This record gives sequence, C-alpha cells and structure tokens, in this order.
Amino acid sequence: VVRDCVGYRSVGHGFFMEDGTEVYNVLDRNLAVQAYNTKPLPKQIIPFDKNDGSGFWWANSHNSFTRNVAAECDEYGYFFQAAKTADFDPNLKIMQPDGTKQRVDIRTLPFVRFDDNITHCQRRHGFNLGGGVPFGEPNVGGVGPDEKHPFIIRNFKAFNVHWAIHPVAPSVLIEHLDIQNAEYGIWRPVYNKHAYESIRFVKVPDTTMYAFEPANRPKLGERKPLEPIDDQTPTTVITHVLVRGTTMQVRGVTADNGTVTKVVVNGQAAKATRPNFAEWEITLDHPRVGVRIEAHAEDAAGNVEKRGHVMTWNAGS
Repeated sequence: VVRDCVGYRSVGHGFFMEDGTEVYNVLDRNLAVQAYNTKPLPKQIIPFDKNDGSGFWWANSHNSFTRNVAAECDEYGYFFQAAKTADFDPNLKIMQPDGTKQRVDIRTLPFVRFDDNITHCQRRHGFNLGGGVPFGEPNVGGVGPDEKHPFIIRNFKAFNVHWAIHPVAPSVLIEHLDIQNAEYGIWRPVYNKHAYESIRFVKVPDTTMYAFEPANRPKLGERKPLEPIDDQTPTTVITHVLVRGTTMQVRGVTADNGTVTKVVVNGQAAKATRPNFAEWEITLDHPRVGVRIEAHAEDAAGNVEKRGHVMTWNAGS
C-alpha cells in the first residue's frame, strides 16, 4: 500500500512498478509532480521503458490506482506500457489469489481498480493506456483483457493537457470522464469492445473531442455495451494495529473490482470508514502478546478472499 506520498521532481517516472510481476498493490491519494524525462538505465529490467517522465508508470495493470494526482510531468500523467520485444517476453509468472504463481501474459490483466484519478498539465497524454511512444503502433500490440474483464476507468479527470486519454488497449470501459482545456479529448477512440459513458468536454475543440474516429464507426444505437463480470476475489491488507488499554484497534484496506460486502477480522465484521471498504477498522477486546490477527473480505458477487492477511501482534511491534 502506497498512500499519501508526494513524488516531486523525480528523474524518470514518479511512481512506477519495476518488472511487470507486481499485482494487488494499492496506490491511493498520491501526488506526482514534475517527473522529468531522462535516459534509460544500463541493463534495466524493462528494456523498452525510456524513463520519459510519467507521473505513474506500470507494466502490469492488476493493481489499484485510486485518488491519485499527476501534475506537470514531462510526458505522461499515467502510462501503461507492456511491449513484447526481442529482449522482453510479457509472459511472466504472476501470483494468483491462492498464492500460487502461473505464467500469464501481463498485457491481458485488467485493473483491480482505477477510480477517481486526476491528471493536470502534461506535455503529451494525460493517460496513455497502451499507446505508442508518443506515436506509432500501440505498445501492447493489440493484446489486452477480454470483454468480460475490460480495463475499467471511473471518474477520471484531465485538465490542461495536450491529449487527454489514449485508450488503445482492447476492451476498455470508461465511465464518467471529465476533460477540460485539452487539444484532443479521446485520442483515436475505438468502438469495438470499448464503451464510453458519461463523457464531459469543456474547452475541447468540437472536431477533436473524439479525435480521428474510425471511418466505419458504428452509430450510437448500434454500439454494444460491455457487460463485465466480477470473478476476482478481494484483497485485504492490515495497515495499523493500535493497542489502547484492554482493546486493540485494527485498521486496513481492501481492494476489489466490484462491491465489497464485508471484511472479517478474527471472525468479527469490521466497519467501513471509506466506501466499498477501501478503508476499514475494528476494535478487538483483550489483546495479548502473540495474538494472531486474520482479515479477509467478501464481495457482492460471492467471491471470498482465499488468502487474507495474517499477522501476529507482539508488544512493541
């Protein structure tokens, strides 16, 4: 969990994930300011990454990005880049919900959650979801999540940018997109396996709100809505254990692509302190040294976390 952090004038990217195997991380309410363009590092793990100044950069999307802000970065606010090249194979061993690892093409993995993020004053794309650098063929090579597990982007805001968003990856659902003061809105929109709902443009040229639409684009009534399913289990992390007298307060976070119905800690229901149990807490009685704390979550689709967070509390820990 990375929360409430500020990345200021970083050389390369602000917040980034290193080798493409990272999953189930939570980046929440972070600020990336002025990520500067630089050169690739010698023998870096991801060879195609140019370190070209992204506020948030990743090669594996199966993580949660919520309430973050990227501002005044050299190139991109948010950049998903996962290219298959002669020296990089995106088929990597990825941790599964039960803790085992399986080889998966990381380009096919959707977000756990991408909600309420903001981009402001980027030189190129506010959000580049698999596009070229800065032009050219999509870096994901036409590979992406399937129709039942699309990239879902909710409540994204882009202000004072050149290109607001480039959703090139196959199978994308964008809900509640707010674009203000941009030369281009949705750059090269796709209508096959994409869905755009509740889009708002302010100070965007009429001709470039949907820039370079395909000539054979379907009419509005002919476009088929995406119908994503929720078959992912939630993921839970205990973040704080505070002992006060004879009680123990336990706090944590839970991430899920759907609606979380409950978090259970040592058999008792926790209380949500943010919607969807994004943050939660519970007070347990009679703490003792060496007590085992177990937390897991369940969602509305019936998915139960298979591998919750387990920790042992000791005095002074």
